[in-house]
Amino acid sequence: MFKSNKWWLLLVSLVVFSLALSACAVPTPAPPAAEEPSAEEPPSEEMAEAEPVRIAVFHPVLGNTYTKAVGDGVADSAAKLGGTVEVFGADPPFDATSQSNQIQDAIVSGNFDVFVIYAVDGNAVVPDVEDAIEAGIKVVAADVVIGPDARTYEPCCGIESYIGRTGIDHGTFLGEMIVRACDTVEEKPCKVGYLNGVQALTIDQDRVEAVETVLQDHPDIEIVANQEAFYLQDTGYEVSQNMLQASPDIDVFATSGDQMMLGAEQAVADAGLEGQILLLGNGTGERGYEAMKEGRFWANYADIPYTMGQLAGEIAIKAVRGEEVPRSVKNDEQKPPLPPDGPIITQENVDQFEPQW
Repeated sequence: MFKSNKWWLLLVSLVVFSLALSACAVPTPAPPAAEEPSAEEPPSEEMAEAEPVRIAVFHPVLGNTYTKAVGDGVADSAAKLGGTVEVFGADPPFDATSQSNQIQDAIVSGNFDVFVIYAVDGNAVVPDVEDAIEAGIKVVAADVVIGPDARTYEPCCGIESYIGRTGIDHGTFLGEMIVRACDTVEEKPCKVGYLNGVQALTIDQDRVEAVETVLQDHPDIEIVANQEAFYLQDTGYEVSQNMLQASPDIDVFATSGDQMMLGAEQAVADAGLEGQILLLGNGTGERGYEAMKEGRFWANYADIPYTMGQLAGEIAIKAVRGEEVPRSVKNDEQKPPLPPDGPIITQENVDQFEPQW
């Protein structure tokens, strides 16, 4: 009986210790209804007794619902598997120098076992990654390929794993959405207005190249305009107005961001063309998902930042503990939370998906 009481006292102490560690970590919201964590097995006894893994997450920007969802996903895995999370965001936003400085400061601090890096510039951050690894810190890349080749899923420079997609793969899905939409347009050629994000970004360049590659096999589809809208709704509105003035017979608007398509939607309504132009979104955050549910958008590509964060957090913790981890994980293959037929959301599968940001 005496041994049994000692065992229960030890168990209670471990529980209290675990709760104290959780209080130090980033608060973790409940996962979305349709979300399934990538690791459903309960933590092993060894994992429960292991030292918490100290994770630093580096974002290109804070105050953004997408990057917040990524961080929340990392924190969810940390809470389940035993870890703490500290989140950093480039300031000013999307500034590679700022992100580099934050990574270097974190290396010097000695406060972290592993970095999850959502890079501002996947090539510019390579020296910081190499410095971190030399200092004994594991590195996991998320959403942006780190290294000189933005079109590969194979991590470079000693990185443990990459979780995300490439601009080429993403753009291929956007091209497929355009083809599907144009198949419903009777008069050919089907004319498309494309609202680009930032053409200077490698990922946007790759998306456009992939769209054009898909459309090479469809001579009855013509992109009549391709203009930057900088991921802003107001700019999307202005750009779409300009496109409609130059080509009032546009059949389809496509984009690399829902924000810009919401602006295009207003421009279409102001032009009295509501219901005559098919709108293709990208992201399927809460506002894009609502537009899909209401039938305002014809199709959308689904981003899953929360799941991506969960996967990155899980892999980061396992890597530190010496467990085998995948070299790469493709977002577009995560089903669920994506519908069984993939990341293109239509009226046929919209009820099989829940937005994550």
